[in-house]
Amino acid sequence: MQDMISKLDLKEYVDSYETYLARSKPLFIEGDMHLHYKIIKELFNQPHIKQIPEVINLESSIALLQKKGVLSLEEIFAFVKIILYFKELKKEFLEGLLGEWMCKIIIPDGLLEICKYFDKNGELKDEIDERFEVCGFKFNEEEYIMPPYKVPDVDIDKSKVVVGLNTGTSKTWETRLWSERT
Repeated sequence: MQDMISKLDLKEYVDSYETYLARSKPLFIEGDMHLHYKIIKELFNQPHIKQIPEVINLESSIALLQKKGVLSLEEIFAFVKIILYFKELKKEFLEGLLGEWMCKIIIPDGLLEICKYFDKNGELKDEIDERFEVCGFKFNEEEYIMPPYKVPDVDIDKSKVVVGLNTGTSKTWETRLWSERT
């Protein structure tokens, strides 16, 4: 392909075009041209395809995962957006070459479970917070309706140093309790 680009005197144009790409990739799709043509033709016959979500560059995140590193919530949410997009595509493409291709994409249940942890803005949902578990609430995909919290009136002498101590509320906090000797 590079030979054809040189013969057509397009090298400078192609080099300029490649500077607009997020990552250095081959300009042309490698592999079976006829298969790619059929898939592209099927794509054009689709009435509506959801727009690809915008995500941060995940190259360093992937490298971090390969080294058993820990991702930030922003990075995890970027992966969540990609997973949910492919989940939608799998529903969209059930037949033809695209359907066959989508059937080969398997999303593990554990990843789909992680997707439930985030709201549409990338924030952790409140039901993920362990405080709900401590209170004995179980999350069944319903919206929690909690009464407003009223701060109790406590007469505290503000001229002295005050230290608050959480002594625990359930077995969840047992590891944080002080021993009797302390």
